[in-house]
Amino acid sequence: MRISECVVFLIVRDGCVLVERRKLSKLLLPGVIAIPGGGIEADETPLAATRREVFEELNLVVADAQPICTLLDRTGLEEIGEARRLHYFWISEWSGEFQVHEADEILWVRLDELAQLILHVDRLAITEYLRLYHH
Repeated sequence: MRISECVVFLIVRDGCVLVERRKLSKLLLPGVIAIPGGGIEADETPLAATRREVFEELNLVVADAQPICTLLDRTGLEEIGEARRLHYFWISEWSGEFQVHEADEILWVRLDELAQLILHVDRLAITEYLRLYHH
């Protein structure tokens, strides 16, 4: 099985987590509401990929990011024998104004209303974030 290395980033504000509605033109999970992220490039660390992806997707500069967990996911890839290794990070500090570059839209979902998230791994990662960092 081929495994793609990816990062996923949680931005939390006022009891809500930022999610995206993926573009319908995406090959993987079109139109799905999910936590944003992207692929890790060759010779790039997960943290460096997170900083790059946050900037590319939302025009934000990451000042601090904390690891949450790493999960293996096959959603949408089962038939072709692939999986994604998802490195989740909490973006605890950032600067800049939100601009949407890679998704149809961004939404804020309350941390106690996670049923809107289709991907089980996203719900698991948020549960782990709450366990580790929520005060």
